[in-house]
Amino acid sequence: MKENPEFGERLSEQFEAKKKPLFTRSAVTREALVKGKTAAYGRELVNSLERAELYNLFKILRKELRTAAPEKKAEGIALRNDLARKAKEMQKRIDEMNRQFHEEAFRVPIEMPDIGSFDIPVAELDLAPAEDPEKDERIPYVFLGGLTTNYYQTAALSMALGMEDRRVFALTYPEQKIANPPKALIDAIAEETTFKLHAEILKQTAAKLGTGKMNLVGYSMGTGVLMEAMKDPAFAERVNDLVLLEPIGLVEKSLPKIAKEFLVDQAFGQTFPNVEDRIKGWLQGDTTSGAPVAALKNDVDIIRKKQFDAESLSRMAPSGSLQVWFSPDSPLMNAKEIDGAFEGAARLRRERGEAEIPQNITHVKSATHAWPLVHAIGLAGRLTRPRPSSEKITELAQEDLDRTYAQKLLKGVMGK
Repeated sequence: MKENPEFGERLSEQFEAKKKPLFTRSAVTREALVKGKTAAYGRELVNSLERAELYNLFKILRKELRTAAPEKKAEGIALRNDLARKAKEMQKRIDEMNRQFHEEAFRVPIEMPDIGSFDIPVAELDLAPAEDPEKDERIPYVFLGGLTTNYYQTAALSMALGMEDRRVFALTYPEQKIANPPKALIDAIAEETTFKLHAEILKQTAAKLGTGKMNLVGYSMGTGVLMEAMKDPAFAERVNDLVLLEPIGLVEKSLPKIAKEFLVDQAFGQTFPNVEDRIKGWLQGDTTSGAPVAALKNDVDIIRKKQFDAESLSRMAPSGSLQVWFSPDSPLMNAKEIDGAFEGAARLRRERGEAEIPQNITHVKSATHAWPLVHAIGLAGRLTRPRPSSEKITELAQEDLDRTYAQKLLKGVMGK
């Protein structure tokens, strides 16, 4: 359905304006276990939310059909049939993504002097695997999320990238409990003052994924780890696109200010009141999460410090593009300092006569640090499409990034 029919417009308005129910875990996970011969796990919260939103869409559609004028019912029935066919296929893809998240995960062995051996849990996602892996021309995405998270907690974005038919490797921080970190590793992390140890672990992990070239995506603390790793020319040679979401380490902030911004302004002011924000930015994967207090405390101390400037950023040289996305209003962000650092880095490269690196800076109008997870579906669609370089800063409202597949599906059938 390529047109924007009156019936569809009314349905879209009703769906966007619907009241969000008060959150209860049982309401979102009432589908219980995934059906399958070997399934022994439930649907991830983000996937249950997507299915619930599709259900809500059809609930509103049925109500609209019951009250539609006779001359409009044919239009509504055609829309329903189109939506139903595409929703069925989308639900199959969502369930397959959920299966891969559990069944295709593996552990990467890491060896480090003075620390010993340990494993990094990784989830591999791919809805469109090549028949011959040797001929697969897609460059995979390697994604590292926020503060001490595991791949369950950042599922909203990794799965959204996977739903774009990209091969994705979602990584876990070494201090996470699902990694079973040895005491020597926790002690080493607790003594760190920079991202160097995490960056070294990232480089070893990426080397053992066997991907060749890769697109690196970091969110929050993950950006600091990626930028530190990019200081290594040998590692940087393997990086095609470097994507930094809410980049950390470019602004200095005090511990009291971080506590206020994250706990008071973000958690209680932004995340908890909204069901989607709460699931994607907080509750997803919470039962799997855990890190020793000493390591967590030190990680917070690392991310609040300024670790990078224009000079160090100018030495980062991905072979593809550099994309920087952040909200000027979210915690740890300062638009003037961050924009100035990346623009200064580009200027230094020009002054040294080095090749230009395609660079894009996007300001997303949002009050929450978790917008890359909450609006992961719309963000993933944009990250996986070619984008011309621009010296101008792009301004984007978070509403322009789809939050749910129901929203994306409805726009698609209406030709938007």
